[in-house]
Amino acid sequence: MGEGTYARIKAAKGAVLAILAKAYQKRHRVGMVTFREETAELILQPTSSLTLARKCLKALPTGGATPFGDGMMKAWRVVKTERLKDPGIRPLLVILSDGEANVPYDPNRRLTEVMSELFLIVERIGRDNIPAITIDTGPLRNRSATMRRLSEILHGAYYHISQLRADGMVRVVADF
Repeated sequence: MGEGTYARIKAAKGAVLAILAKAYQKRHRVGMVTFREETAELILQPTSSLTLARKCLKALPTGGATPFGDGMMKAWRVVKTERLKDPGIRPLLVILSDGEANVPYDPNRRLTEVMSELFLIVERIGRDNIPAITIDTGPLRNRSATMRRLSEILHGAYYHISQLRADGMVRVVADF
């Protein structure tokens, strides 16, 4: 955990809460996948319940290892499942991370292959034409090349968390 980490986590959680509140007003559904330690987890099935979403976000732990590839795969599965249920939905993938992946999706891969594996996963997702916004939650003085690259691969928008207070984040998501 680096300097300013707590402030960035607080800003990220505040931004997510603002997005959830806006989604609730418009009756959109929001799902949430977290990734830490060894695996990613769908902690919130797509829902329009702001109360449930707030509860999940409040209990969200931070820190530890980052199985970014597993998180991206789970988020992609959620989007594909929702598209099967309702082909007319317009999904938006919002990725908040410092970009520091350090756990392979494929357990047979070496740690030195984590980033190349992540980019391969994101390339597959990018071919599915899911609109995406990547939000870099790392230190401002050390913006993540990984998050910028993910944004490029997904043909999405890149922002650093410092550019987006909660209200700005809602505008970015609403305008996308």
